[in-house]
Amino acid sequence: MLFELIGREWAGDTAPWRGVLDREQARWIDAALAASPEELAALTRDAGPDGLSVYLPALLERGRAAVRAGQRDTEPIGRALIALDFHAGEGRAAGHFLVGFALRLQAADAERHFQLARIGYRDAGAPLREGLAAVAAEAGKLDLLFGAEPTTGLTLAFGALAAADPGCADRLTNSLDHFFAMLRTVHALIDDPSLPEAALPEAVTDEDVDMLSAALAATVQRRPATAAALARSIDQLRRRDGKPSHATDGLVTVLEEARDWDAAVTVLHDLRVHGDRRPETVRALARALTEVGRWDEAKALLLEHIGDPPGQADVETLTHLVLLGTREGDPTCGQWAARLRALNPAHPLEAMAPPSMMRKEQAPRPQLLAHHENGSLTLDPRLAELGQHEMQAHIMAAVIIAQGDESGPLRADVAAKDPKLYERILELLPAPEPRLTPAEERCAHAEDLFRQRRYREAITAYRAAIELNPDFTLAHLGLGDAYYMLGEYHMAAAQFTESIAIEPTPQAYRFLGDAIQRGGRDLALARQCYEQALALDPEYGGARLALEQVRAAQAERRRP
Repeated sequence: MLFELIGREWAGDTAPWRGVLDREQARWIDAALAASPEELAALTRDAGPDGLSVYLPALLERGRAAVRAGQRDTEPIGRALIALDFHAGEGRAAGHFLVGFALRLQAADAERHFQLARIGYRDAGAPLREGLAAVAAEAGKLDLLFGAEPTTGLTLAFGALAAADPGCADRLTNSLDHFFAMLRTVHALIDDPSLPEAALPEAVTDEDVDMLSAALAATVQRRPATAAALARSIDQLRRRDGKPSHATDGLVTVLEEARDWDAAVTVLHDLRVHGDRRPETVRALARALTEVGRWDEAKALLLEHIGDPPGQADVETLTHLVLLGTREGDPTCGQWAARLRALNPAHPLEAMAPPSMMRKEQAPRPQLLAHHENGSLTLDPRLAELGQHEMQAHIMAAVIIAQGDESGPLRADVAAKDPKLYERILELLPAPEPRLTPAEERCAHAEDLFRQRRYREAITAYRAAIELNPDFTLAHLGLGDAYYMLGEYHMAAAQFTESIAIEPTPQAYRFLGDAIQRGGRDLALARQCYEQALALDPEYGGARLALEQVRAAQAERRRP
């Protein structure tokens, strides 16, 4: 409620732009809003100083109209304004405001953009908009897990806004009070997620749910044991207010994206114990169980939720069973794949996730059984059973972690004196965060879109990755997979062929065989692809299953 009202006050502070764009100018703005940062920079250069005089006011009006209409995704407009108004004028300030408005409660990023907007409006001599950006910045920087009361910064920002426009401050007062009341509720729910219904607020707005969801996202990482209960409390609030409830959906998504599979198993089990029987929760739990090496449990869970015989409502769960079973080399997958094909002949067995999901996760790093903080060393009792050398490795790893970036000399000293001990210490240290190339970042974004079944948008993102790295085999594979999901099998086959030309892989041959079958029903050529996949990887269960099916189809065709 607070940010929505701040947005409406900001959008209403200036008169609407009444200009008219011709078709070419409107097309340019649409391209700018859909462009990547590199493409946006090129568009800006092409526009030239004369173009800015047209595009800036039109984009500003787009942003104001979006806020007035209650739209939340104002980030593309904001980033286009930032790129266009490179002289740090009012357009740039508006761009930062719109990006912050889209991010809102995403702490550091939202607060940074609102602060930049505040500075820009101060330099432009716009005190009301400066005050609004300041209040938004101070509200957006609050840590949902710790700060539950007004801060000095927010008090001062609100006072400056009242001096600039008393009427605006009056209109914001109630929403600001509600904001802090909801923040206190968030903290109460985090401390005790099972609060009785009478202790919950009478009504919640969409922004309140944003606050609760942001707290949930933080809690699932820091305090996973309370995350499921907090999600249920959010759902309880929404249902009581007569609105759809999505907190548990969001929790499942957060857990999968975090790839903390042990925590995922714990929380998803908790959701099911408390009555969550949705198919997506079942599938998420099965995936988490599989990732922690409990495939038999995952398989039993999925089979429990598939009809006998399976029906159309079981296709997604059945697909999940086949996909995970193929990865685990389960010999019974063939019968379930056959049932899946019978239900939906056009459904690809591995279509529920982009190619990267088909690869095995890296082996988990060993658990560190020592902790060093503020000069205090804590040892897990299990260390006593592992021997002196192992205990020493765990202790030294804990000390190195505590020293952070200053640990270089210590590492060098251990490496010189005892190379074997140092080798074991390296295994215990956290894996360094991989640095993605720009092409890898685009490909990761494409795979996120693929998982959301936004295949057209995924195609654009995969192509952007390929433009940056034409030899990026995974991007070609993903692009072909997206075309496959849209039924454009010839386009899919072209990308799989391109991937093979760069690097022949079993998966690319397998995917190419599927695309050939769907596109032209050329069973002989598809069979060659599957045979090639198995020649490269004799253990590739998906290719073996596909080969068996195409052989059966060829035999059926030969029958009189």
